[in-house]
This record gives sequence, C-alpha cells and structure tokens, in this order.
Amino acid sequence: MTKKAKESPLKKLDIGSKSKKTTKKAETEPESTPVSAAVIPERRTKPDKGGFIWGTGRRKSSIARVRIKPGSGKLLINKRKVDDYFPRLQDQNAITAPLKSLDISEAFDIFVNVK
Repeated sequence: MTKKAKESPLKKLDIGSKSKKTTKKAETEPESTPVSAAVIPERRTKPDKGGFIWGTGRRKSSIARVRIKPGSGKLLINKRKVDDYFPRLQDQNAITAPLKSLDISEAFDIFVNVK
C-alpha cells in the first residue's frame, strides 16, 4: 500500500491560495476622505441635595440601585457590610478591586440596594 500525502485543509477550502484572480476594485485603494470627528458632549451628573450621585443597573429581573457620595470608604449592600453580604474573600475582592485600582476605596461612601 502506498501512503497518500494528506491535503491541507486550506487547499480543500481554497483559502490562502495565491492563484485567485482579483478584481480591479480590489487592486485600487479607496480614496480617503477627511471625516470630522464627532463631538460627544461630556456627560456630567450632578449630586442631588444629599450629595449623592445615583446609578441603576439591571439584569434579567434584578435591579441594583447605587448611591455614591464623598466620604470615608463605607460600602454597604442592602444595609449590610460587604464582609457580611459576601463572606468569601474572593467575592469581596471582586467588589472592591475597581476602587482599589483607582486608589479611591477610602474616598467614597457607596450604598447599594439590590432586589
């Protein structure tokens, strides 16, 4: 028996072959026209009368309402400390990692209500 050389899967699909004919459109480069950059206004959220900035997050039927205000670094979820709400250290780190990476973990009080 003679062994046949296996064909490359690319040859079967005719991908990557250099013998393909190209059209005239593909050979010419499109003209570049200057495009003015879209100006997006900066979104500023002003604190309410209590000094809080509000935010809401939704997923499926869950709703999380977050209030942030300058403070001492207090973080409460449903009126409970993060340590009580998330007993696993891995979960606690996932919650506080964004604040720690920006060095603002002690700069804001954050209150979260989840339903």
